[in-house]
Amino acid sequence: DDLGLAAALENECRAFFERGGPPVELELEGDLAGLPRETQLVLYRITQEGLRNVLRHAAAENVSLRVTRGASGVRLTLRDDGRGFDPGTSARGLGLASME
Repeated sequence: DDLGLAAALENECRAFFERGGPPVELELEGDLAGLPRETQLVLYRITQEGLRNVLRHAAAENVSLRVTRGASGVRLTLRDDGRGFDPGTSARGLGLASME
């Protein structure tokens, strides 16, 4: 909380690697510190759940996280080269529902 969103995301990416995932290519753009506290928390929690899903299910070798803030808002993009799934036919857990 005290160090801000950028530090929290960096720490989460490092923890993901320490838990056995591949290194995360992290790109942060714009004034993330100026986002409302609630928005920062949502972005952190989505990242946390997304990285956990990658580690549990994707068997990915490459992972990237990009968070950008511009005039039109903020965008979080988490990509991996893992095996993927079809959200229309796969069983949906609470993680995906909470990220939506």
